[in-house]
Amino acid sequence: MKNISIFLLLLLNLNGFSQSEAYYINSSRGHLAGDILLINYTSNSHSFKKAYSFKDSVIETNVKGSPFIYLNHSQIPSTKVDSVLPNPFFNSHLGPISVNTVDSIEVNQKWYTLKFHFDDDRFVGGRQNAVNKSIWVSDLGTLYSYSNNFSPHEIIMLCQKDSSNQNALNSIYKHLEKTNNWFNWSKLLQLSTQYSFSTCITKLTKEWNKDGSALKILSTKSTTTNGMITYDVTLKNSSQKAYILPNYYSISPARATIYNQDSTTHNWDLIDSHYGKHFKRINTAHYILPGQEINFTQNLPNRTGTGNKLIYHGFQLFSQRTFFNWFLSEEVLHDKINFKIYSHRQIFE
Repeated sequence: MKNISIFLLLLLNLNGFSQSEAYYINSSRGHLAGDILLINYTSNSHSFKKAYSFKDSVIETNVKGSPFIYLNHSQIPSTKVDSVLPNPFFNSHLGPISVNTVDSIEVNQKWYTLKFHFDDDRFVGGRQNAVNKSIWVSDLGTLYSYSNNFSPHEIIMLCQKDSSNQNALNSIYKHLEKTNNWFNWSKLLQLSTQYSFSTCITKLTKEWNKDGSALKILSTKSTTTNGMITYDVTLKNSSQKAYILPNYYSISPARATIYNQDSTTHNWDLIDSHYGKHFKRINTAHYILPGQEINFTQNLPNRTGTGNKLIYHGFQLFSQRTFFNWFLSEEVLHDKINFKIYSHRQIFE
């Protein structure tokens, strides 16, 4: 509970501001569900206005109020401070560490205070170390928050509605690129510049949907032999972009029709399932050029455990990759060609 409270304090410490809004990219699930979060904050409170989940389509979720309590905090002034930035990773003493450091940066004749927090329980045993990191900026709020413990997450500010705050954000990312090794700040600066507040969701949705329609099902074929179905699927890259399929993914039909013994039927949706005999592991990299076709074959049971007949349809690629991975990843250079990592799950005809 202590670590969860620390995270809430770091994330919600958006104080001393006039009303504003910011988009965050988010890797966590559960209590912070959503790949892009729209946060509204005032001088003494914040609320999550909307969350956007990027799956096979982009789903908008309206959030009423906040999933957390509102917290009030005393205002910390924007001012020049003496930088104190020791690297906590090289702390020599044994046992848990907790380090708080400060820095400041001037943007357009205004000083912004940066507060860094890092703690590590340095646990030695059967689990990984519990680590928490955060960066808070005066007038902007929580810029970055990370935890791998009870409330695992990584949440990062993408862009600000207020133009002066956005200029400050870009300057701060340039500063962090030189002074902080917690994240790829140069990549985040690129994204923060590329996706402005007013067009962020529209632009991301268009790009995400374009990737999702790049691969198409050309044909599926089922052949039953000795109580098993050989399921053969041919895909085609119908786009002008070269794609690489993510490493360590599984293939599966997208759905099945179950023919019951009483002659009735019902559909079995296999999308969003994560295990079962209908999945086959693929460990070979596939580089797919524009217009190129690719074939997958797998053996599947032709009956359920209760003896009902199965017929399979469609196709899916299941991996652990998320929108967070897609958004932050770089293209893969192979044979002098840049391949984009394909991150969608269901392939359509």
